[in-house]
Amino acid sequence: MAFKFKQFSIEDDRSTMKVGTDAVLLGAWTKTSKHHKILDIGTGSGVIALMLAQKSEAQITALEIDENAANQARENFSSSLWSEQLNIINDSLQSFSQKSNEKFDLIVSNPPFFENFLLSPVENKKNSKHTVLLSFEELFVACDKLLAELGTLNLII
Repeated sequence: MAFKFKQFSIEDDRSTMKVGTDAVLLGAWTKTSKHHKILDIGTGSGVIALMLAQKSEAQITALEIDENAANQARENFSSSLWSEQLNIINDSLQSFSQKSNEKFDLIVSNPPFFENFLLSPVENKKNSKHTVLLSFEELFVACDKLLAELGTLNLII
């Protein structure tokens, strides 16, 4: 079943992290007027990237480690009015930041944030909710490398 916004619908049945309050608030709260290159780390189904695309003309790179979620984000992007602005990359942040020389003037993320909690036995839930594949230190090191000198980092933790 699709989650419907005013200007787009999004499918999230193959994404571990469903459309939720945190993502919608981050998408609504983030100012995009002065940004031309945006990176969405851990895009899931692509909801934050789509919300930013609808209120900007920025080129948006969405990064997602989970192949099923990345494929669903790609489909959501393709069926949107902003498909030309959106690019999905199925890779880890650590790998992407090592390979990329790009600089982004805005980075957004609703990253995994549970540390030292009981881990889910379901692999993709464990990876998307806990810092097992992306620690806060790794997140900040990668953002430091990828963020333009006067860039902005918006997170919900």
